[in-house]
Amino acid sequence: MKSLKMFAFVFAASACLVSCDQFVVEDGQEAAAALLRDPSSAQFRKVRTDGQGYVCGEINGKNGFGAYAGFSQFYAFKTGDGTWMAAINNEEELSKLPPELAQITRENLETAMARCDGDEEREKAILDRQTQRMCDEGSQDMCELIKAQKSVSQEDQ
Repeated sequence: MKSLKMFAFVFAASACLVSCDQFVVEDGQEAAAALLRDPSSAQFRKVRTDGQGYVCGEINGKNGFGAYAGFSQFYAFKTGDGTWMAAINNEEELSKLPPELAQITRENLETAMARCDGDEEREKAILDRQTQRMCDEGSQDMCELIKAQKSVSQEDQ
């Protein structure tokens, strides 16, 4: 009887993991679709989650002429207050931003993709590059804060 209860618990827990991830994916897709001109036209592919709230993949939607614009990478995540944030890699829009902001936006996308892919080494390399740039640009207070935070998180591991 005890093993039957254990089996039922394990089965229920694994079902929740699958369905819970599905809810996260659906919420992330909804957040990304909301950024499109026509959210109801959203098509998704290669969608995945890191299991901790990040959703990544590719999204396609209709443009102002009613034609599909082509797939672009997207990521979405749930913030601390429960709202969803999303971004779509759109080079045309990024080219309108100041170069520094466009670079940060590209790196945020790259970091999210690495996270969804479970590539901790790539994620760490991107974050290290961002930290070094801040230090090189004279953001000394931010540089010291990030270095202190990194040393604390490394001690925790």
